[in-house]
Order: sequence, then C-alpha cells, then structure tokens
Amino acid sequence: MVAVNRHGEPLKKRVLIASIDSGEIAALAGELGPCFEVWVGDSPVLAEKYLRGMPDLVLAARALFGADADAWESFANGCELSGIRCILYGADGSVTRETLPWCGHFLPTISSPPLVREYLKALTQLDKITRQLEFSQEQLLSSRSEQEEGLRSATHIQQSLMPETFPTLPGINFARCFRPCQNVGGDLFNVLRLDENILGIYMLDVSGHGVPAAMVTVAVYQALSPHTGQIVKYPQDAPPYYCLSAPHEVLSQLDREYPFERFDAFFTISYMLFDQRTGVLRYANGAHPSPIILRLDGRLEFLDAEGTLIGLGGLVEFEQEQIRLFPGDRLFLYTDGLFEYENSLGEQFGLERMHQVLKRQRKNSLEEQCRNLLEALHEFGGEAPFEDDVSLLAMEFAPRV
Repeated sequence: MVAVNRHGEPLKKRVLIASIDSGEIAALAGELGPCFEVWVGDSPVLAEKYLRGMPDLVLAARALFGADADAWESFANGCELSGIRCILYGADGSVTRETLPWCGHFLPTISSPPLVREYLKALTQLDKITRQLEFSQEQLLSSRSEQEEGLRSATHIQQSLMPETFPTLPGINFARCFRPCQNVGGDLFNVLRLDENILGIYMLDVSGHGVPAAMVTVAVYQALSPHTGQIVKYPQDAPPYYCLSAPHEVLSQLDREYPFERFDAFFTISYMLFDQRTGVLRYANGAHPSPIILRLDGRLEFLDAEGTLIGLGGLVEFEQEQIRLFPGDRLFLYTDGLFEYENSLGEQFGLERMHQVLKRQRKNSLEEQCRNLLEALHEFGGEAPFEDDVSLLAMEFAPRV
C-alpha cells in the first residue's frame, strides 16, 4: 500500500541534505525538490534535529568530516545508530566504510545534480522492493510455519490412532510395524474386539498425503469404531441386542458414506472378521493389496476378493470370502508403501522379495519376523527416503487349550 497525505496524494520520500555549502544545497534542493521532500541541515544542531525526524535518506557532504569533524561527531553517531541509508558525496579515496561505517554509499562528486536525483530515486525504489521482498519472505515463513505446525499436528493425530497394544487373547499373538513417510500419509490399521469371540481387523490407505488424507483417516477411524459409529456393529431389539455387519456390508456402507465427490479422496481397505473359536476368517477387500496367510508349512495363500476403491460409488460389488486358520498360521496385512518402496536406483522392493523374506523368517517369533522384514526393507533402500507410509499388521493363531 502506498502512503498518502490527507489529500490522498502519495507521500514523497524525505531526503536530509547535510552540508554547509549554500551553493551545493541550492543545486541539490532545486533538483530533488520535485521528487523528494527536502530537509536541509546546514549546521550540526539543525542536521541532528532533522535526523531525529527519521528521513528516508541522508545525503551528507564529505567536507563536514574533515577538519571540522568534531562538530559533526554527534550527527555521525546518530546516522550510525539510526540505521537510515546514508550517502556521502564528494568522497575521496581516504574515506571508506572502515573510517565512516555509517555510510552505505559514496559519491565522488555532485557535478551533475540530475544524476544524483536519479541515483536517489533508484535507491528509494530499491528500498521499496527490498521491503516488499522482506514482507513476502515473512509471509512465506509464517505460512510455512503454520503448514509445518499443521503437519506435525496431523502426524500426531494419525499416529495416535494406531494401536499401541492389542487385545490380550489366549493363543493369539499380534505384531505391528509402521514407518511414516516424510509427509503425513493416510495409512491406518486396527484390531477391534467386537464381542466375546469375534475380532474385527482392518487396514486402509487413503489416497494422497498431508493434512487432508489424515483428516479422512480420522473420520474413517471413528466410523469403524464400535463405540462411535454403527457401521461395524449396530443395535437390535432382540438378544444379544447387537448385530455385527459382514465384511462386504462394511465396505458397501463406507463406499456410500465417503464418496469421492465429497472428500476429494478415495481409499483402499481390507476388512475382516475372525472367530477365535473356529479359526474362520471372513474378509472383503476394497482394492487393497491382498492380505497373506503364511501356513505353518511355509505355503503362502493370498486373500483375494473382488472389490473397488472406496468412494467410487459401488462400480463393482464387494465380494466376501472366508478361509480357516489352523494352529501356527500367520496373517499379514500391509499397505503398498511396503512393496513399492524404491531404492536409489528406482528399483522397487516388490511383492516377491517381501514373500521370500516372510517365508525365510517363519520360524522366528511373529514380532521378530515383522522387524526383520522392515530391516530387509531398510537394507534394500539404503538411505532412500520413504515416499509413502509403510504399514504392517500381523496375527498368529493357535486355538485355546
């Protein structure tokens, strides 16, 4: 915004001429008058008075700081302390920034007052541009600080949704690994004890990164909670006074609740119900990487079920399948950030490498197996940063004794 006077006219920049040469003063004032508001300090007292008024520029004669320098010492100190841009004219080689540190610019002569005028105009324009740049930089830093604070908050929220502990159940072990990417992602997994015998297990991955993905993750987390939503468990009038939604019903409901047009995001998900008594696992997939069962004998089985991205309006119906887990079998859910992780050469870790590591580690404890898989990922990638969240949730089943 341009400063104006009470008549709405732009204010002129103020130039203080410090000189005792009346001829120089007249020449400079006459040339600068149309472009600047000129203040004349032709004595130390008057120059100091005008300096306290904070002019935009000080144009001082070199002659003032020669034999009569003591008389102008207080003025020179004021120039240094004020931070005002000062130009010394008539300077010779004996004057430097070391001898007069308050001078930012030196003019050898004022034989051409019009050139002095243009020089001062250029300096004031430079000052204006510099202030605008500093203001823009401050705004940018402020905006960046707000964004970083928002990302830190979103990261904290996302990670607070991840389970720190799992239900303590006879014959069932859980393990988890989560490595966030540089930006806030949209991965989420959980294990829910829905009743005395049934566990709800899910993993999802919201498209995109940053705060919007994290906010969708929070909303879906609440929707899948049996305490705050009615998607996975809803009341009924007859005993046991609740009903558990089948996996394909959960995905269909999520697809209706989270359309892409509303949230500008879609997500993939694997949702399953596990019966601890029988080992039966019912599952449905919404375009999520297929969960894996590692059998006790080392065979891998993939839980494929037809289904599309959540948020696309049911383009494909969600299929539901079931499979049975036996003593010693292990279940793995993961996001694509694991097998799509790239090293510095652009090579992906890949599903095949992930499968081989899981099979080699099958005789270790579940927690060691997951940890060793992440170590293999780090070894493969070296120092390459994570471009996506890496999430892994594992369960080992053994029936109650």
